[in-house]
Amino acid sequence: MRCLTHGWRYDVCPGQTIHEPDDGVARFLVQVVDGTILGALGERRCTGMEDGLGAANTRRAMSRRVESVERGVPVQDETLMRLASVHAMGATTAQRWAARQPVHAWRVFSNWTQPQPGSDGMKVLLTGGAGDLGTVLTPLLEARGATPLRLDIVPPTDPGGVYVAGSILDRDGLTRWLAGVDSVVHIAAWHGIHETTGAKDVYAFWDLNVTGTMNVFEAAHRAGVTQVVYLSSTSVRHRASLYGHTKVLGEEIAQTYKTRHGMQVVILRPRGFIPHWNRAVYASFVAWLAWFWRGAVHIADVARAVVGSLDRLATSAEVPPMALVVDGAYEYTAADLAAWDAEGPGSTFKRYYATYYDLALRYGLQPAEKPYIYDLSETHQWLGYVPRYSLRHALEDLARYGPTGPPWPEGRVSSTVASTSSMPPRK
Repeated sequence: MRCLTHGWRYDVCPGQTIHEPDDGVARFLVQVVDGTILGALGERRCTGMEDGLGAANTRRAMSRRVESVERGVPVQDETLMRLASVHAMGATTAQRWAARQPVHAWRVFSNWTQPQPGSDGMKVLLTGGAGDLGTVLTPLLEARGATPLRLDIVPPTDPGGVYVAGSILDRDGLTRWLAGVDSVVHIAAWHGIHETTGAKDVYAFWDLNVTGTMNVFEAAHRAGVTQVVYLSSTSVRHRASLYGHTKVLGEEIAQTYKTRHGMQVVILRPRGFIPHWNRAVYASFVAWLAWFWRGAVHIADVARAVVGSLDRLATSAEVPPMALVVDGAYEYTAADLAAWDAEGPGSTFKRYYATYYDLALRYGLQPAEKPYIYDLSETHQWLGYVPRYSLRHALEDLARYGPTGPPWPEGRVSSTVASTSSMPPRK
């Protein structure tokens, strides 16, 4: 195991006490699960363990990858603390207390190893990382050898990445959490759904979407993190709305930091991408499909656009001067849209999806409804972005899985908040 404060590595046995020179006592409580050592900091821990990750020199001393920890550790095992990462992240007293409670295993800050061959070893901070997009992004980043740090006020429902308990409204916390980070994907925001339902008022929108965005950019600048992907929204077209207005201001903040401090920033404008498994928004796959029908983008395509943006930042000093729209895939052409249903209601749909016409009617879907499609030429030019999921795929899923839809991502449970998605687009 490696001490988070000093970077020293130890071979440890269960319950072994290790004395560190001139800095108290560090007690590592360990358990072996499927050949993986899980470690937790004991009550008599090295004092520097508390904020070891907050120092840039400690970050540099640590290696770039943390091993995966599988779920299944017995709940009664009191030697394993939940989310030991919060100790190293400078958590509050309450968070530290909660971290000691015995629950199922999470990935913890212990047993650090060197990156696998071919890994870029990057640390990527995902704000709002426990939400829908963070859930889809995390395995993509891990597959590339990166370590996603999932900053959120609630823990993820899946075991991927490293959970960081906190809020982007915590300026001091951001300073600690960004130390040693290579890039940031700023997702956290209140969304159109919160405006439509009245769940959040203008002050809440301003605090999180505007002040929070400024906090992230300023903290990143102070920490020397120059690469940021900012998730805006096509709702900037609706500046009179709370959500649209705050996204306009968010883009302005992003552009300002790019100009003022020379930061490398990619601004993405995805349209609505709330996933079908978010039961706080969609009661069924059919309800999601009725929204997707009008034109939308699958969350997996948004995740690929984010990864493409990170690749751009990592390989080129030239970044897009404009915000890049992220839309889905469509079988319909511009000519189809210009002459929509010229041969009668539903005729354009039948030309492409005749096999699914009766299925659509059976579930109350509207073949005659015309989608709104965005121009993706600039996004393709800068990121090589080509969306994959189209209405054909959605219809195939409906035919195969029925109204419940395809399986949810592994480890995902029904969302209670549309924490990383946008509301259905308005025309």
